[in-house]
Amino acid sequence: MGASILGAIFGKGLLSSSNIGKVATSARSANSVLKERSDVKLSEQEVAQLNTQIEELMAKFEEDASALKSQKNDVQKRGGDGGGG
Repeated sequence: MGASILGAIFGKGLLSSSNIGKVATSARSANSVLKERSDVKLSEQEVAQLNTQIEELMAKFEEDASALKSQKNDVQKRGGDGGGG
């Protein structure tokens, strides 16, 4: 019914079945492009979050490694751990 009303207003050539098909195909293509853009945006956000987590883990690792080196140096300065038997 809507197509017949629009056909009466704009003429039959505008709402031919091939034109309607082209409009539908264009709409699907546009929807696909928008979805892909959204997917890319989400992926970029996930990468940024992963990079932040990596940086935090590296900082924690360096902190822990430094603490272990400090403990090792303390033990060496005391001449061992006293359990040499």
